[in-house]
Amino acid sequence: MSPYGYHWRIFHRPAALARAYWECVRCALPDRPRGLRSALDIAHLDEDPGNMAEENLAALCRRCHAANDYATWSAHYRVWLEKWKEERIAALDAARPILQYLEEAS
Repeated sequence: MSPYGYHWRIFHRPAALARAYWECVRCALPDRPRGLRSALDIAHLDEDPGNMAEENLAALCRRCHAANDYATWSAHYRVWLEKWKEERIAALDAARPILQYLEEAS
């Protein structure tokens, strides 16, 4: 179940934006809603989406949010990329008859 339901939209997110005076807490970029979409994200500083404590939520612009989460994101991406490469190599090797022949011969 996603933690971003009714309470997130109605209580936690608006409270975090108000505490930050509708500005990014790192670079002070003001919130400029584009239609109904805000220019600010609410980041979980400990990267635990279930932790809705006030001190754990910070209003960040997209650039600062990406910089905040980069280390975790890049680690997950490297794991995913390595797995994808292995699967891709296995699929390509399976399509090569000479490799199948060599495996059967040995």
